[in-house]
Amino acid sequence: MAVISVDYNEGGDLKYKSLTFNPDTGPAIHFNRGFGKDWYDLIKKILMGHVGKNYFISYSSSVDHYVSDTGLYDSKWLTSQNNEGTLWDLQDTEEEGSYELFVPVGWNGTWKDLKDKYDGK
Repeated sequence: MAVISVDYNEGGDLKYKSLTFNPDTGPAIHFNRGFGKDWYDLIKKILMGHVGKNYFISYSSSVDHYVSDTGLYDSKWLTSQNNEGTLWDLQDTEEEGSYELFVPVGWNGTWKDLKDKYDGK
């Protein structure tokens, strides 16, 4: 099992500090470049097997609070379009085996568009 949490200033300014991935084995991994980018980077690391693919992933309540308190992000679901997990697409609804991504409110881009945005291409 792994837990993802967000560290941010609660109250007035809601300033984002970092995202933390806490696996039950191994050290915690911290990200601090911006919530959307950090979440994308974490999911990418999970998909590439850099932090392990077989975790049951849970979010601490801080993730829900940050997303709802700021109102800056919507959920999209990264879903494999083939059995090998090599062709991916963003969808509005969760399917078995999909990964939640947080995208800017109103985002209508594709998975490729999101990769280009966060990978700087």
